[in-house]
Amino acid sequence: NSLKNSKNRDYFLVKKEDKYLGVIDLNGDYLGIYANPNIKKVGDILLQQIINFAFDKKKLSVLKAEVYKKNLPAIRLYNRFKFTTIKDDNKMLTMELNCENR
Repeated sequence: NSLKNSKNRDYFLVKKEDKYLGVIDLNGDYLGIYANPNIKKVGDILLQQIINFAFDKKKLSVLKAEVYKKNLPAIRLYNRFKFTTIKDDNKMLTMELNCENR
């Protein structure tokens, strides 16, 4: 119910053919990606979808992600899409992608 009433949050189920790939979430300028654990290698698809939505539909100028420093596959994914680290603390990285750099 809280998702229905939120004016600053967008939440989508991503499906390809008959498979549910995962969920993407945009909360302000912060993204969330939640891949279906039963399907491998869907991060690129999910991230591309949220990037397109954030920049093309929401007209954001920057997109951010928070990721655990131990989550190396996620960090590699964000790096492939040209995200840069803007904050590094003990456990987390904050990464961002500027619209003009995508």
